[in-house]
Amino acid sequence: MMKLSTLATLSLLLPFSLSAATIVQWGQANDIAASQWNLTNNPGNELDLGTLASPDSPFYYQNSTDRSPEFFGDGFGGAANFRIRDENPDSIGMNGNGITQTGLIAVWTKDYFVNGSENTLTVDLSGMSLQLADNGSTISSTGRYVIRLGSDFYVSDTVGEGSSSFTDPSTVNWFNYSPTTDWTTIGTAASISDFSNLTAAGYQLFATLGSSGTIVLTSNFFQVTGTVIPEPSSLALILGAGAGFLLLSRRRRKA
Repeated sequence: MMKLSTLATLSLLLPFSLSAATIVQWGQANDIAASQWNLTNNPGNELDLGTLASPDSPFYYQNSTDRSPEFFGDGFGGAANFRIRDENPDSIGMNGNGITQTGLIAVWTKDYFVNGSENTLTVDLSGMSLQLADNGSTISSTGRYVIRLGSDFYVSDTVGEGSSSFTDPSTVNWFNYSPTTDWTTIGTAASISDFSNLTAAGYQLFATLGSSGTIVLTSNFFQVTGTVIPEPSSLALILGAGAGFLLLSRRRRKA
């Protein structure tokens, strides 16, 4: 009976120690930005993971419970502006006049994951979702998911305009990627069998137009889910609680 009780207790505690959770979410909301915020474009299309791209303002993303307001990013496209757009709903995007192409990248590192996953031992990738939009039928827009496993970056095959998602990363085509060198360049096909130790996640967007004109390229929703594995200290607390529960149960049975 003791072994059965132990197994039963562990089965109750295990979902708390290995739980699926939202670890990154930006949007959808109408109160993220009170106005347009222009963000910094880095020269040479190099993603800077040392300086946040998101606005440093108390008026940005005031209702950010269980959300991921801080991110790193970059944009390109001549006169196009990389910005947080005050829309309905608000978005991260690029917009410019007299251009034929533009693009952006937004990345959240583990320090800016939510729901306690930033303090966990590891996070295993479960799924990702993205909303992509542009301003015209003559514009060709694509998106790609970006992940970092340990210290290695990867980027997915393209997804189209509208909503996209996956719930099993092993079903996605991934490519080697070096965004801190040039985030616009896609590497060779990658073979990934283990999606544990997720340390960053994000997306890149691209849009092209046949002749010079106005391009507005945006995303108003992005989400990443993963299995959260607690730090040893947290796991010890969980197991300690289980041991206490077992001891109390035994005492009650003897009484």
